[in-house]
Parts: sequence; structure tokens; C-alpha cells
Amino acid sequence: MILRIELTIIFSAVTGRSADKNANELRAMCRLYKLLTTTPPEQLLESCTNGAIKLTLQDKINSIQRDILMPNIKLADDGVLATLKDTTKYTNQASTKESGKKVAYFTGITEEKFAVMRQAHAKLFEKGQEGDNRRKTYNLPVDAKLKHKLTPVFYQLERKASKIAEELAFASSHLATERTAAAQAMVKASFGANYQPKMVAKTQLADGISKIAQANSPWSGINRHNVCKAAAKEKGKAGGALATDMLCLCLPMNSGDSNNYCKTSPATPASASAINSATAASAQFEKNATNLCMRNTRSCNEPNGSEPESSSSQNFGDARQKPQRAHRGNKHRRARR
Repeated sequence: MILRIELTIIFSAVTGRSADKNANELRAMCRLYKLLTTTPPEQLLESCTNGAIKLTLQDKINSIQRDILMPNIKLADDGVLATLKDTTKYTNQASTKESGKKVAYFTGITEEKFAVMRQAHAKLFEKGQEGDNRRKTYNLPVDAKLKHKLTPVFYQLERKASKIAEELAFASSHLATERTAAAQAMVKASFGANYQPKMVAKTQLADGISKIAQANSPWSGINRHNVCKAAAKEKGKAGGALATDMLCLCLPMNSGDSNNYCKTSPATPASASAINSATAASAQFEKNATNLCMRNTRSCNEPNGSEPESSSSQNFGDARQKPQRAHRGNKHRRARR
């Protein structure tokens, strides 16, 4: 999908003879560049008790599971409660494998579920007014006869809830995988297949999408003509990455060409012959991207000067609903290069 979007923005190279002819096209590419270099947002859910608190899907699952476990824990015998309370002796599920009921109760329980059970126990027996209110809600303490009657009922309900929680946890993990895969596709569309490091973990997205190393810049040629004369499957040529195409769009045709095709003033482009390596291309692209695309200036916003959307979700929404907006004024015109 990302590559299809990119291909709608990349324009064929035809000869141009005056300055500023590709300024609008650069604005469109800047918009796409900002989208592709914005970390895919993680979906957050509101807390049931406080709408200002945002939770990840996995945090929400854990919270619901903890609340479901509370009725079961209130029916547990004293030995089980003591095990959950003693965090020094019983640091995890594996350490509960002793003789007696602790084996029967905790056998087969994952470490993750044991941790949630311990959280539920801590909330159920929390000190202070909030803990007192919670114990009143759950009618603690429960007498032995009532425990005997309710235990099998709550056990079955908890097992069904746990099954649903497992399915939701799998879905949450799948979403995290898809999020990193989307980020990898986005940086590949922006900077080509040589982008490092590969996006393989959710934690890599915490600090945003990092810049490509200069040596890996998608530019393989001694000058603009060599790289930009035609789209090619070869890495570092026109059509292989958005960064390459943005340079092709804006660079002078040759060393004697003084036109500023993308209206990058005051950051005038380098001469065509100067971009003879990936490092030089990276430095020139950094000027374009930093001084134009990533600044809130009219030169990189919509033609009417409105602020571009800040989140990738908003950009995707705009792409679906207003596909022609980024090309205003260019309906019948291609990039003049």
C-alpha cells in the first residue's frame, strides 16, 4: 500500500527550463515523507475509572483479568493467600511448587498469570480506605460453607474468562508485530532496502524512526543524471526510494544549471555534479528534509498555509478522504524536469 501511495507522487522526469517548477510537487512529497517517517501510533484505550489514563491493549487485558481473578482469590484458602502475599519466598510461579494445596492451585499457571493473580491479591487486600471499600464490595471475609459452594462456579467462570484473555493477548501480540512491520515498510519506502536497523521489535518504535546512516543513503551514482535519468530496479536509482526521488526532483540538471526547481531558498541546492556519493546525497537530502519538510513553513505545508496533520493516523485518514488535496493546482501538470 505504501509503495502504491509513493508511486502516485513520483513524477516522470521531463526537461524544465525555469526555477520553482517543482515546488508544489515537493510539497506533496514532503507530506508523504512526514507520513512515512512518523511512527505508526499504538492504539490506546481509556481506563474505565479515569478517561484521562490511556492503556495499551495488553495493559487493558491484564486489568480486566485481574478484576476477574479477584472473586476467585477471595474464595482461596489461607495457604494460597499466604503464598500470593509472600513475595520474598515465592518470587514467581516456579517457586510455589511445594507439597500441599499450593501445588494443586498453581500447577499449570503461567508466570504471566501468576503475576496478575498477585496484583489482584494486592488490590483485594490493599490497606487504607480504598482497600476497605473493595473488601466490602467482595463481601470479605467469606465463611467456609459459602466458599465451598461458590468455588466451582467462580472457577468455571474464571477459566472461560482466561481463555478469552489468551485470545486477546494473541491479538495484541499480532497487532504489535503488524505495527513494526508497517514501520519497516514505511522506512523502506522512504530510504530504500538498505535502511538499518531493521524494525523487528516494538521497543524500537519508542523513540521514533531514526535517520538512515549516511553510508546507506539510497544514491548510487556519480551525478544526478546517472541516478535520475530513468527509474530502475537497481538500488540507489530513481524510483527506488522517496528520498532519492526528492533529490532527483530538486537537484539542478547539471553543473551549469542555476535553477532552484523546488524553491528551496535560502537552502539553495548543490550543483548536480557535487552529489557523487551516498554520503553527499545524504547531506543534501538532510538539508531538504530538515529545512523544508520538517519545518512548519508555507513552503512545505498546503498551498493555503494550513498546518499539516501531526499524526500518521490523521494523514492516512486524509489520504482516504481527500486524495487530490496534496496535488492542488497540478491536475494537468507533471514535474518539469
